[in-house]
Amino acid sequence: MDDIKKEPLTNDTVIGSRKIAAAEFRKFFKHVLGDDYEKYPLAWDVIKMSSFHNGKSLKEIIDGCLNPKEQKIPEIIILEYQKKHKPKIEAVIPYILDGDMQKIALDFAAFLKASKISLRWQTWNRWVAICKGTAICGVELSQSKVNASYPKDIFWSIHPHLKNINEYENFIVNEGWQHFIWDNIRLCDSCRPPAKCRKEWTILGKRFTNICVGFVARHNRLNINNPDETTVQRMKKLLELEKMSRN
Repeated sequence: MDDIKKEPLTNDTVIGSRKIAAAEFRKFFKHVLGDDYEKYPLAWDVIKMSSFHNGKSLKEIIDGCLNPKEQKIPEIIILEYQKKHKPKIEAVIPYILDGDMQKIALDFAAFLKASKISLRWQTWNRWVAICKGTAICGVELSQSKVNASYPKDIFWSIHPHLKNINEYENFIVNEGWQHFIWDNIRLCDSCRPPAKCRKEWTILGKRFTNICVGFVARHNRLNINNPDETTVQRMKKLLELEKMSRN
């Protein structure tokens, strides 16, 4: 079985027939389409979200790159559909994420559900979880398939709202997680002189500038982009501590 998995990709390879790493797709597309293979949206899409194309051969993908046709976008990831139906995040994740990212995101959603913190649809590909009347966490999925302005390198994000972070500050410091918090604080590029919203704030003993009043009011909101399994496990613990502090 291992020998089969190591066979190089060919035009006849069917996506989904085995686990194919992004590096394998890149090597194949570079060989067939040239060094500028990333200019083909379909090739890029296969590299990042191959599960969208399960059952297709790489020959079909190459033909689609060289002779592009209008692709039908899954209805469930379109804003108008979501406004009407307010889908659960578990139903949307498989259309946005692939491979390990999909598995990790579904696991995180299951954790919130098991913790009795349900994610409610908020707006386009964004969900919010409420605990004791206020947001404790938000989850955002990529809009890049239908929104050209959305960053193509951000596939999903967790936005924890650590309202009572000072109550479990000692735990964070003892675990050495303060740098994790500091590195993921979202600063406001608009909060520079003479902007009136410019604000300084101390978080876990470190002073930050360019954090607006609105940001502070959202309780040190963080941006955790493309979290891996280790990061998600850390987020689970922080949310458990936040939930306990609110209780």
